[in-house]
Amino acid sequence: MGNRVGKWEGTWNIYLMDFSWIGRTFNYFWHGISTEMEFSSWDHLPDVVIIEVFKYLNDRDKANAALTCKNWARLFQTPCLWRHRHLDMGGYKATSNGLRACQFAEKFGNYVRYLSISCSHPSYHTTKIFQKAMENLLFKLRQSSLIEFELERLELDRFWKYESSRDRLISSLAKFFKGQRCLQIFDMTSAQFPVPGGCRVIEAVGNQSGTKLEYLYIEDFFHSRLAVFQVKRFRTAISRFTNLHYIALNYNCISEEILEIFTKTLKGKLECMNLKVYRNDPHFHRISGYTWKMLHNACPKLTVTVWFESIASCTVTIPILVKEMPVREMHLWTGYDDDNRYASMIKERCLDFKLCTDLLIDPTGNNFVL
Repeated sequence: MGNRVGKWEGTWNIYLMDFSWIGRTFNYFWHGISTEMEFSSWDHLPDVVIIEVFKYLNDRDKANAALTCKNWARLFQTPCLWRHRHLDMGGYKATSNGLRACQFAEKFGNYVRYLSISCSHPSYHTTKIFQKAMENLLFKLRQSSLIEFELERLELDRFWKYESSRDRLISSLAKFFKGQRCLQIFDMTSAQFPVPGGCRVIEAVGNQSGTKLEYLYIEDFFHSRLAVFQVKRFRTAISRFTNLHYIALNYNCISEEILEIFTKTLKGKLECMNLKVYRNDPHFHRISGYTWKMLHNACPKLTVTVWFESIASCTVTIPILVKEMPVREMHLWTGYDDDNRYASMIKERCLDFKLCTDLLIDPTGNNFVL
């Protein structure tokens, strides 16, 4: 018995000796970590890590972080932090917004690749302020190499009372686009240009970026009531675009001749066309099924989305929707009470296109969605 007790006591002492290393090891590592933390600093972080942190900050926080040290102030100037920019230059603070946008362009304008500009809540007063700010902004951005330019809902035909301001804005835009050779996306939806001014802008974009532009959004680009497809200058300008995959425009901007231009210049490239047919636009000209067929043969992936707005007459819609048109979607907003005969005829035409045959009518009875 005494030998057995002595044996267990020895074993217990061995276990105590074995566990004692844990405390020594813990003290060693804790002391080492504490010492390392005392001597470590954010200054020793790699630049790429700090830049990633900057990407999650808004402009104000970026500026405050740049005051930390010289290294962070240097990284604040990194071009990749300023590639995307949205500038709101309208509203009741149009003056201060324009000034702030111009200050940004002066400091970081050359770094911007994706630019979006808005003129929120336009009025007769703010449009003049917007024009002057835009003229200054585009001048400061003249050395940039934009990939995307977006300026929606300019609505020159609605809010721009002073022709001199409108003409100066058009001149500034045309001059600016003459220096842009890398554009891939151009969006000036609802600009409502007069024909000469709109053609001038399209020419500038097409001459410099026509071989690279892939997405062209020019729906309501010209103001309504204009037969743009008859303008030779527009047909010449649109022929400059030879790399389009997507185009959004109005029915008054296409004709058999323009589709023939697309057949030659966009062969194998055009994949989607968004077509708006508006009541106040000229829309009584017809495009033959043969012309659509030739375009589809040249661009096998082409699909067409058609929007009828404020039109509730079968005599208008049916002749436009020829069987050879590669229609994928069709949207109709009549603006009037439900017309069962109209709905049934459109449904029959859907069968010709092999589209969805369920005609959905919204609760107001004014909107048909196919």
